[in-house]
Amino acid sequence: MNEIIQQYLRTVGFNWASCSTYLGSSPPDVKGLFCVVVAAINLLLTFAGTVALMFLIYGGFQYIVSGGDEKALMTAKNTITYAILGLFLVLGSIIGLNLVFSIIGLI
Repeated sequence: MNEIIQQYLRTVGFNWASCSTYLGSSPPDVKGLFCVVVAAINLLLTFAGTVALMFLIYGGFQYIVSGGDEKALMTAKNTITYAILGLFLVLGSIIGLNLVFSIIGLI
């Protein structure tokens, strides 16, 4: 499990040097392409997680300024609920993709 976590941290840290060892070979290794794809997927998932976190903060702000209005409270609660679901979805995607790619030996 530690190896999977270390692989994930290296990939999310945009360690392109690990991909360049595959891409610089002649002929290029197929693992280099997958390494770049994994890094791009992790970049997109990191962006999606950031957006979900921003929506969570926005929902909290809506909740604070609702002033007891039932409709505004319901909107704020829905925003917070969907933001938390989005964060869980992104986290599950990151863990799942990295687990699958590490099992088949692509990262």
